[in-house]
Amino acid sequence: MRLLKMLPCVLALLPAQAMAWGDGGHSIVAEIAEHRLNQHSIEVAQKLLKSEYSAAPVGPVSLASIASWADDYRGEHKETTNWHFVDIPIDVEGKKPEEVAYDESRDCKPSSDPLGTCLVKAVEEQLRILSQPVDFGDAGAVTKHAMALKFLVHLYGDMAQPLHCAERDEDGGGNGFHVFYSGPKQNSLEVRTNFHKVWDSLILGDVQWNWNAYVRDLEQSWLKAKDESTFLAGSVVDWVNECHQQAVRAYELVPMDLTLRQKQLKVEKMIADEQLAKAGVRLADALNRAFAAYP
Repeated sequence: MRLLKMLPCVLALLPAQAMAWGDGGHSIVAEIAEHRLNQHSIEVAQKLLKSEYSAAPVGPVSLASIASWADDYRGEHKETTNWHFVDIPIDVEGKKPEEVAYDESRDCKPSSDPLGTCLVKAVEEQLRILSQPVDFGDAGAVTKHAMALKFLVHLYGDMAQPLHCAERDEDGGGNGFHVFYSGPKQNSLEVRTNFHKVWDSLILGDVQWNWNAYVRDLEQSWLKAKDESTFLAGSVVDWVNECHQQAVRAYELVPMDLTLRQKQLKVEKMIADEQLAKAGVRLADALNRAFAAYP
C-alpha cells in the first residue's frame, strides 16, 4: 500500500506523490504528443479544453498547460489517488524480475476502493469515455469528455514513469528507497534523497531545466529517423509491463553503496528519454484515434 506503511522519519523525506515526472516531465510528454496530432484532433481538443473557460481564450490551450491538472484534481478528489500508479512488485516468489507482469487481482484495487482502482483501469476507462463522440450542446457531457482528455494527457505520462509501474519490498514506488544522488548540479556532492524523487525530477532537471528544450533534444536525437509506428503495437497492459521492466533496470543500476553517480545516471537518463518519447507518441495516437469519430 503506497506510503501508508512508511515510517514517520521516511515520510518526512518523501516528495509529493503528485509530482510524477515533475510538471516538466508531463509537459514533455504532452508537447511531443501535440506535435503529432492531426488537424481534426487539434480542433476537437481545443473545443473541449476551451469549453471550461467562461470567456474562451483567444489563443490555443496547449496540452502541456493542462498536463499536471490531474495531480491538482487529486488533492480534493481522493477517489482518483490510485489512478496514478500500478504497484507491480519486482520481487515475486518463484519468478525472476523479468518474468513478473501486471496481475489485475494483485496489482489493481477493486472499483469500490475509496482511493480508486489503478493506472491501468483509469487509462482504459478514460479512453472509453473520450472515444465516444460528444454532443457539444450537452454541457455535462462536454465537461466529462474534457476531464477525460486532461486525465489521459497526464496518465500517459504516469504510465511511462518506471517507478509508477513498480514497487520493491513495499517501498511505494521507490519513495521508501533512499539513495545518494551525485548529479551534475551537485558538483560531485552527494545528496540524500529517495529513488522516486530521482526519477520525478532530478534526472530531467539536471540535464535540461527547460522542458521545451528537452522536447527539441528528444525530437532531434532519440526520435529522429525512428519508425514511431513500432511504438504503438500492444495495449495499455503491454505498455505498463514494458514500463515495469524499465523499473527493474532502474533498480538494478543502483550500486551497493546506494550512490547514483554519472555512470549510473547516464543510463537512467537513457531510460527516461525512451519512456518520455514513447509516451508522447502513444498519447498522440490515442487522441487521434479517439477523435476520429467526432464530427
